[in-house]
Amino acid sequence: MLFAGLTGELPPCQGAQVCIIPVGEIAEASAASRRGTVLVLGDEAIAAVDPMRLPQAARPPRCIVLAVPGRVQRRFVVEWVRGTPVRVVRPGEVGRALQHAVRVPVRPEIPMCGWAPPGTGDAEARRLLELVPGLAELTVACWAREAGMGARTLLVRCRTYFGLPAKQVLWLYKDAVVARERRAGLKAEEVPASVGYANEANLRTAYRNRGIPYPRRSAGR
Repeated sequence: MLFAGLTGELPPCQGAQVCIIPVGEIAEASAASRRGTVLVLGDEAIAAVDPMRLPQAARPPRCIVLAVPGRVQRRFVVEWVRGTPVRVVRPGEVGRALQHAVRVPVRPEIPMCGWAPPGTGDAEARRLLELVPGLAELTVACWAREAGMGARTLLVRCRTYFGLPAKQVLWLYKDAVVARERRAGLKAEEVPASVGYANEANLRTAYRNRGIPYPRRSAGR
């Protein structure tokens, strides 16, 4: 976990590796990390970083970016991050936001064209789909919460935009993650947690219930 330009006491995050980096090294540091990264931007970083360049290296879920304004007006920061993956957090909420962020599984980066259903031309439809890889839990409730709407509203919008139930849209992403992880050589028992299943048996049952073969591990891996 990287903290860029954040001053004061850092809240503890169990299981997280913490370091503070210079503002100018944010992109390089996040890109070089082989594990998930949470960037916490304080006033110094907010003043020095172009948020429009962050998505090039700081893509959820591999990299989650939190902006924590202190002296800078929060209203300015909200406008500053508009259209970017940066989430604005009040100083008193940093601990809770970090605990949430470190629970997000580091899933493989999959282009939207590799899993998304048709009907993604609408800006709101794309916004909803772009939230999916960064969800801490691949559930309708979590997706609706991150989208800032009720579960019922999300269900209606998925039907309208994609012609599918919200659960089926999430399944398309889960299936793409499982297939990618298996092609990468991960053992079957190592895959379920990344898509929200307690064990391999439950994940295999989900595939069997849909009449879909469980993705095979690549030969020679």
